Amino acid sequence: MFNSSTLALVLAGMFACCAAVLPAAASAQNPLSLPAAAEQNSAVIINGDAASYQGEAIKVRLPVIPDQTLLPMQEYFSSTAAAFLHDSLPYYEHDGQNIFALKTDYRPEEVLSLAKLSDFFHTRSNAQAAASHTYSNIYHLQADFEVKLSSERYLSVLQYIYTYTGGAHGMTYRYSKTADRRTGKMLSLQQIFAAPDYLTVLNQLARTQNQDIHFFQPVTLTGKEDFYLTDQELTVYYQLYEVAPYAAGFIEYHFPYDQIAPLLAIKID
Repeated sequence: MFNSSTLALVLAGMFACCAAVLPAAASAQNPLSLPAAAEQNSAVIINGDAASYQGEAIKVRLPVIPDQTLLPMQEYFSSTAAAFLHDSLPYYEHDGQNIFALKTDYRPEEVLSLAKLSDFFHTRSNAQAAASHTYSNIYHLQADFEVKLSSERYLSVLQYIYTYTGGAHGMTYRYSKTADRRTGKMLSLQQIFAAPDYLTVLNQLARTQNQDIHFFQPVTLTGKEDFYLTDQELTVYYQLYEVAPYAAGFIEYHFPYDQIAPLLAIKID
């Protein structure tokens, strides 16, 4: 266990070692400044950019949402990526708890710093694994996102995080949030519907989908599923392995607005 003084020295040493792999455009005065690549390869969301780090073992691209009303949405996507990154770093604890895991309000620039640290460790570890031909020990992490809906009232974003930590294949995870720009509130599937019988209608529409997938039993939607919105439809999805074999991929159900509009509590403008 590290005390606070020892921990400060360890972290300082980690950042010093990592400086050798920072992009040349990173500010010497501010180790959290975004690399130039983030500006050159950015995707605009609400007049903001994507923050990205492109290393050898770690590639991270995050949404940057400058609207303070949507700060909870920003922190969600940043912290989700940070959770994967700190799991791959050496474990530092205080009172028996992982000090990286305790933080849930990461900013994009902090996530990029974690990505640089993680890439520093894993690039060297991967090189040793390749030299010894133990390729199952090679680690990779990629994080990216898509803006599925960006309307005057609502923003819906889908995040992907892929990791390979050994074994037959890597794993991809999806995370999504849909927020009301006026209030900053992130909406659940239940909250986008007004009609009390919406699940009955959704399950009726779902029965005609995914019928060609092997070893898959059709699901019954409960209203607690993950989802995202586009300008054309609502998409409900399940994680890999959650309801079907890995080979089946992500199981999705698509509900065009022209079929469910009378049930909705929101209006896609």
